[in-house]
Amino acid sequence: MPATLTLKCLPDRLYERLEAVAARNGRSTSEEAVACLDAALPVARLAPGEVLSRARRIRAELKVSRFRAADLENFKRQGCA
Repeated sequence: MPATLTLKCLPDRLYERLEAVAARNGRSTSEEAVACLDAALPVARLAPGEVLSRARRIRAELKVSRFRAADLENFKRQGCA
C-alpha cells in the first residue's frame, strides 16, 4: 500500500510551479510531486563486486565466445565499435 506524505510550509510560488508543471504533464499535483521526487532521489547503487558478479552470470548465460584483440581492432576499423 502506498504511503502518504504531507508537506508543510510549502512556499506558494513553489506550489504554483508544481501546479503548472502538473497541468503541462496531465497529472494531479500529487502525481507530479511523486514524479519529481522519483526523478530527484537516486536509486540505491550496487556494490562494484555485485555488478561484476551479475555481469559474469549474464555473460555465462549468453554462452558467447570472447573476441580476440585482433577481432576488436578489425571491428573498430569497420566502424562497428
